[in-house]
This record gives sequence, C-alpha cells and structure tokens, in this order.
Amino acid sequence: REGGMVLVRVHTLEDELCSVEVEAGCMGRQLKETIEEATNWVELVCTQCLALGVSAIRDDQVVDFNGEETVFVMMTRQPLPAKIFYRPVGEAKETQQKALALAMRRFASSPVVLEVPWHGLVFGTGQEEVEAIYSEQTERLRQENPGKDMNFEHRALDWERFECCLPWKYVAGVATDDIIAVLALQSTCMLIGDGHSSAAAVLLLKDGRLLAATAFIDEASGLVNYGSIIVSATFYADTCEMLFDALPSFAQAMSEPMTRDWLKESDGDAREMEKFLHPWSVQVHAADLHSWTVGWWPREEDSVDRFEVGKEGLPNMPLMQFKPAFPQSLLKPLCDLRDIRQALQASLHEVLSTCCTSKGKGKGGRGKGKDADAKDQRPFSEAISLFKAKLAEKLSELALTQEKEVKSLDPYLDKLEQTGPPESIDYDFQTRFSTCFHTWETDVVFGFGRTSVEV
Repeated sequence: REGGMVLVRVHTLEDELCSVEVEAGCMGRQLKETIEEATNWVELVCTQCLALGVSAIRDDQVVDFNGEETVFVMMTRQPLPAKIFYRPVGEAKETQQKALALAMRRFASSPVVLEVPWHGLVFGTGQEEVEAIYSEQTERLRQENPGKDMNFEHRALDWERFECCLPWKYVAGVATDDIIAVLALQSTCMLIGDGHSSAAAVLLLKDGRLLAATAFIDEASGLVNYGSIIVSATFYADTCEMLFDALPSFAQAMSEPMTRDWLKESDGDAREMEKFLHPWSVQVHAADLHSWTVGWWPREEDSVDRFEVGKEGLPNMPLMQFKPAFPQSLLKPLCDLRDIRQALQASLHEVLSTCCTSKGKGKGGRGKGKDADAKDQRPFSEAISLFKAKLAEKLSELALTQEKEVKSLDPYLDKLEQTGPPESIDYDFQTRFSTCFHTWETDVVFGFGRTSVEV
C-alpha cells in the first residue's frame, strides 16, 4: 500500500525476536537499523540477514511489503566482521553497546591488519579477500626473488596480542584498558630494533567516544641518543558523524574495505599527504621501545631464515598518506645537537682508551672486552679532568655558533663529576656517562624531565 506504517514481526529460527514499525517505502538498511535499535543494539546491522517470504531484503533496495499492514520477516545471523573486541558483543554496558552498534554501521567493512613484512607475518583480520591480496603479493615477490621463501604467514590478532602489538600509550595516547573495540587498524612495522613503523587506527573507547589515531615510529633514532621517537596525531569524536565531518579523508580511508589497489606501486612524492592541522592534536614522544622492537610474537615459532631485508608489504596501504611528519619546530633543534653529541662520544672514547681498563668501560659499546693497550685504571678525578679537557677542545668551534646549546652541558658535567669520589679507581665510566647524558637532547628541546611535547 502507498505510504503509512507497516508492522514488521521479526523471527529467528528459535522464536520471535521483536516487532517494529516502519514506513511502507523504507529501504532495507532502514529496516535493519530499526531492528538494531529495538533489540537494544545487540542485533547489529552488519550481522542481520533478512528475508521476506523467499526474497532476501537488500540494504540498497526499497522493501516490497506487497501492500500488507503486518508482515513476517525471517532473520538469520552472519558472522561478526573481524574486529578486536574487549568483550563479546552484547555483553557490554548498554551505552557502550549502542556506541559500538552505531560505529559498526560505518566501520563494518574496514580491515584490521598489522603487517611485519621483513618477518613475513600478517596479523589481524581473517577475511578471505585479505588473505587473497597477501597471497597475490607473495606471488609477485616470489617472481622477483626466485628461490626465496617470500610467503606471508597469517596469524590472529586477538585482544591479548593487540595490547602489546603497538606502543598504544604513545600511538594513541590511551591505555588499552580504555578501549572496547578496534574498529579499523592499518599498520606496517619493521620490528628490527632500528627501523621505521607506522600505524593508523579508529578505536572505540569505554566512554563511548571514537578515537582516531595515526603515528610514525622511528626506532633507535640518532636524534635522541638512540632512543625511539614517536610522532602521533589524535582526534576524539563523540559520534561517527562528527568523525567523518572533521576528518573526512582519514575516516573514509579507514572505513573502506581492503582492495587490490593496496597492491599498486605508489609514487610517494606524488601522494597527497594529510596535513595535520586542527582538529588533529600532534604530539612527539621520546621513549625506550626496546621491549617492543625486539618482537612481541612467540619467538620460538619464527625462523631466522624468514627474515628478508627490504621485503615489501602492501605499498599502497591508505595508511601511507596519513603518516605524521616530524615537526620542523622540533626536528631542527634536535639536528643542531648532533655535532655536540658526537663531541661527547669522541671525548668519552678517548677517556676509555686512556684512563680505563675493561672494568671502567662498561658492558657494551666501545668499552666491551679487554683492551690490551689500556693502562691501569686511573683515579676518577683524572678521567673527569681528561674528559672535560677533550670535550672543551672539541666544542671550541661549536661554541661560537651554539653557545646556548654548549652551555646546556654544564649541569650534566657536574652530575657526572659527582657520581663518585675523586680518588676512586673502582668505577664504570661508560655507564656513569650514559646515565648522566642519556636524556640531554630531550631535556634541551622538550624541556627538562619531559619525554613528550604537543606541537
């Protein structure tokens, strides 16, 4: 019949699920959304398969009620899209369940993928199309590298593994305890101790908000004394509509399914990169990520032979255009400190070679092992005096153009001098030096004692 309302009685194979009223000319998608609301957001739109008589009800078609005022619709359930949930759908608090249901309307098809190409691993969604795309990439790599095992092994990314697969504290600025669902994830990681990694995600938080996050990770960066630098950008949205309105290109790229376009070779110079301006919030973090970069998968399952330097994952992953660049306001001052750090290291090396036996050279780096030419360990006061003299000599020219930066070393030199009695010969000079000067760069650029800064 034309216009008016239709009573739809929804049945499953077990019993009657609910009854809803909809307009006679409604779309299949509208009917599913009405059922979702009537079931307290438990029967998600993306899992509903509806049939009226022998005809399936499609989202993009007007439902033909054949002029009836009351109709019976059969509902079966398809599997939930491959996401990562803190707890099973339907067991969350009602407000969280509503937020999840509304978010899944927009992110039902988005992949959850974390690739570690150099180790031949892909974690995350088990969708057949995703596996097919990686199989296609495997075949291409095998053709380019005859005789090498270039397979990508797929592994599940459950909640336990999700918590440690990325340094979320820095990538998203939240603890994993605050997250109830990973709606979308695109990530590619080297995980070799001194490589680069990138990640972009849309997360649903326990307070019902959506968090968009993207980050670039520089492991073992020479800019911060071989700690790691994470440049992250985040945005909080109360609803999906707010997210898509504020960040249309990012939200669209993260919500779309994976396609074979991800396999295309991409010209990085031609790619239009996201400009991380308002409403994005951009932070730069300096952190020790050693426990993450050494690998968080079960090591005993992995073969050394798997490791392939330069092995590509999916080169055209949309993530690539959403990597936040290192802000110039921080990059330049950190670069300006590199010559001073080199002077520090060169002065340290001379002291270790002149005043210290293997005992005073620490357990790693240049001081490792017995030096046959080293003199007996000299008193700490001699080592300090030599270090200061060598450093002053090497900094004499730099002080003409970087007086403020050179002057910033004074408190750290004082701290080093106070680490032991002058007459002591029982000391580890390298370890004391590392302890005193470890955070010098970030103290100067970020502010004393700070490891993060918002730009």
